Amino acid sequence: MNIEDTARKLAEKIDCFAEDYDHYEYVDDVEDPEENVKEVTACLQSGETEGIKTWLEEIINEHANGSQEASDLMKEIESLETEQNPVLMQETKSIDINGINDVFTTNTRRKTR
Repeated sequence: MNIEDTARKLAEKIDCFAEDYDHYEYVDDVEDPEENVKEVTACLQSGETEGIKTWLEEIINEHANGSQEASDLMKEIESLETEQNPVLMQETKSIDINGINDVFTTNTRRKTR
């Protein structure tokens, strides 16, 4: 399955979860479910997922009904992001590791003086 299809399937899962999680809010906020899926798909494809991830994190942190499904969706989003930008994700990990190494090196130098 290509990235576009994966993003579309994940968007459908997110949309279904949103409706199941809070049906009344979903009905109030979403006029056209198909359009909502298209918008979520576009967000997933462009990497603009902060809003979705924040919403899922809130559900996970509240330990609400659906927190396990929210956690699973979060993992799928992160997996898709890694698949879309493996080089970017690797660079981010490298920056994190280098930042930790720089701090460790600096602290070690201070202690030995």
